[in-house]
Amino acid sequence: MEIKNEIERMLKNTLEKMEVDFQGSFNLEHPQYLKNGDWTTNIALRLAGKAGKNPREFAEQIRAQIEPNKNIEKIEVAGPGYLNFYLSPLFYYECISKIGRFAGTDNEIYPIKYKNFEKKEKNQKILLEHSSPNLFKPFHIGHMVNNAIGESLGRIFKFLGYELRQISFPSDVGPGIAKTVWALKEQKKNIETLTLQEIADAYVKGVAEYKENEEVKKEIDQINIDIYNYLYGEKNESEEIKYYQKGRDLSLEHFKEITQKLGSHFDEMIFESQAEVLGKEIVRKNIPEVFKEVENEDGSKTVIFEGKNYTNVFINSQGFGTYLTKDIGLLKIKKERYSEVEKSFVVTDVEQKQHFEMVKEAGEKIAEISDFVQKSEYLQHGRMNFSGKVKISSRYGNVPLALDVISKVQENLLEKMVERDFTEEEKKLISERIAIATLKYSILKVTSGKNISFDVEKDTDPQGNSAPYIIYALVRAKSIFNQDLAKQFLNEMNNRFYLEKNNLMIKVCRFSKKVQESFELKSPHVLANYAYDLAQEFNKFYAETKILDEKEKNKTFLYLQITSSFINVMEKSLELLGIKPVEKM
Repeated sequence: MEIKNEIERMLKNTLEKMEVDFQGSFNLEHPQYLKNGDWTTNIALRLAGKAGKNPREFAEQIRAQIEPNKNIEKIEVAGPGYLNFYLSPLFYYECISKIGRFAGTDNEIYPIKYKNFEKKEKNQKILLEHSSPNLFKPFHIGHMVNNAIGESLGRIFKFLGYELRQISFPSDVGPGIAKTVWALKEQKKNIETLTLQEIADAYVKGVAEYKENEEVKKEIDQINIDIYNYLYGEKNESEEIKYYQKGRDLSLEHFKEITQKLGSHFDEMIFESQAEVLGKEIVRKNIPEVFKEVENEDGSKTVIFEGKNYTNVFINSQGFGTYLTKDIGLLKIKKERYSEVEKSFVVTDVEQKQHFEMVKEAGEKIAEISDFVQKSEYLQHGRMNFSGKVKISSRYGNVPLALDVISKVQENLLEKMVERDFTEEEKKLISERIAIATLKYSILKVTSGKNISFDVEKDTDPQGNSAPYIIYALVRAKSIFNQDLAKQFLNEMNNRFYLEKNNLMIKVCRFSKKVQESFELKSPHVLANYAYDLAQEFNKFYAETKILDEKEKNKTFLYLQITSSFINVMEKSLELLGIKPVEKM
């Protein structure tokens, strides 16, 4: 990014020297095609009218006035008046020399020296909420979509120098949990040996019975009240509460295990039961200024909020806070515990967009949390749907379980590994890691907010736009340094110098810009697609270049530097995406 700033300064200094009045900004971007240079600007088109000149002629005059330097090889005028800047081979040599490092007695490749990349607003604090499960429900693929995006964003924030706190907001109370507890008791399940499978089956049964049987509905509603009262301090040793305690513990343990498998860590969990108490206090305190209490036909009362576009219930007729109220309470807790953050992000399903619009609209009117509401931003992601010949069943509801999908992808990968010379343990480890990588990449390569289409065959194709393709390019690059000839060259690398500019060098050096674009858009898809583009470029370089050539030692050292920089940038890109590669495939 430093070179972009340098070009901007050159252009502004040139315009000043030409006595052209310039105010405001202009575009300076990478051209769509590498043949059109490294950076391009429309500044001549912007200012030609003010200067009273033809845009292309004006662009030529600007080009003629710019003083060349070691970083810029040439400047060309293109089309109606675009200025295209071509960076020098020396610039790219210095770039990859900073990124790809050789050192140590074993010629190991040192990590990227990230101080060479410009970082965004250091020392600011960010709060990030994602992967908030519904306890007593299995962790499904929708949770994994949320986790993949949230985890990657968190890693990008930290890489750019922000101080990050990550939290989860599990749902530990509500009608869904009461339905599950009722079914567990009805089926006389053994509390001591209770399993997640039994909890999941009980949820399905409880949901069905609640719809069909009025007596069961009354029993479940009472269990819901009992659980609320228990959480709010009422001593209760009933069988229902024991089922609740055991199920809650098992669900939390499962959540921690699966998110750890996915590479996530949370600084804190804030539970809905905690937020509901505060939320109701805040809502009731702000009647009638913000909220309105209305009487129902049966004499019960409901608290509502009349928004600009629609009206919603915040406290229902039973006196419980709805999800809207819980989110109001959560804002209060966040403000109390994380008041110093500059920004608070929440990763949510696109279907919840209207919900959070109302939370924000109501929250902005509540004096004690309105300042924190201004800091809060809700980032929506799409939903995953499945296509292709390989079917992925859903045992509970309409959404497949995350572990079921991972297993199905792993089975597909194991079928392709039959003839590989791996131990069974290696096959299991490699296939599971690549299965998780496959799902994560399929999620992250799509622009946040858009739905994701997953096809097991297509998304595990090692020749397609897939995680296996990207990871294999990395494995292939690393294998070069295992060759004796590579080790020999590295031992003789002193005073080797050769200049060349190629597409792989150019794309490797765009890493920091892609990270910042992902940050600015709050969407990891920019970095994910960059990783695929980079893998394609390396495979082309590998196919067309004799990397190890005994007769061309200077060239060989450059090509090893390029390969090293590719490895380091690709490893860091995958790390920021939350994808863990393998050492062999």
